[in-house]
Amino acid sequence: MRAPIALTLAASALAGCAKFPANASSNNFTRLTFRFTMAGPINPNYLYYVAIRPIFSDSTQTDTNGPIPVVLTGSKNGFVEGWPTRFVQFDPTVAELYTVYKFPKRTLTSGDDNPRNLAAQVPVGQVYANTGVDPRPSDPLGTYGRTLGFDIDTQYLADVQDGEDPNKIIAIQFNILTMNKTALNSVGDRIMDALGDTSSRGTISFNNYEQRSIVTSGHYFNQGSSTQEQPNDTFNGNLPAVDIVDWDLEVRPQ
Repeated sequence: MRAPIALTLAASALAGCAKFPANASSNNFTRLTFRFTMAGPINPNYLYYVAIRPIFSDSTQTDTNGPIPVVLTGSKNGFVEGWPTRFVQFDPTVAELYTVYKFPKRTLTSGDDNPRNLAAQVPVGQVYANTGVDPRPSDPLGTYGRTLGFDIDTQYLADVQDGEDPNKIIAIQFNILTMNKTALNSVGDRIMDALGDTSSRGTISFNNYEQRSIVTSGHYFNQGSSTQEQPNDTFNGNLPAVDIVDWDLEVRPQ
């Protein structure tokens, strides 16, 4: 695997977007460190997302609107449903390796009460891979590693222009979504995974997502989840490159 990536801007970086510093404090925002591992080597042509919904009040901690996977065609984006506000995508074409997008707010209608427009994906900025977690091979002909991971802080999760305070986020709901293609056009050859048992739509945990408090420091692991992520549970076929076998989240208030 490569050494930690240099803190330089890629020519293809999004103009005007913020960059999360690799090893520096970020104005007292809480830092979140995500890591997740596949059963086989990462495929740079596949899609790897972490969808996140910040929780600002106790009342929203008990609803069931966290991010869930898309299975069939007909969704707005082909990979996530629920009420996420952000997603982070692995992008090996940029130096930082991860791009953050937001789903902008929308006006509610009688037919759709989702406060976010899941059809629109607005780039927020780029965040760095965890130190030492770069899956790209040193040899261009080599094999990718199996683990992805990035650091992000809560300033990326709040719409400050709309009055949201990143320091008021008390918890996050999140899901890890991996797939060889989105479900926008066809799903016959689409293989995907998410948190929970996704081997069949009938499993109890198919639409599971994780919710964790971020008020205090903590380190949360797959092994401590109520539904541990297991190998060989991908939907619509077996594909090790998208089969999530482990994950962890570290919370570090500054």
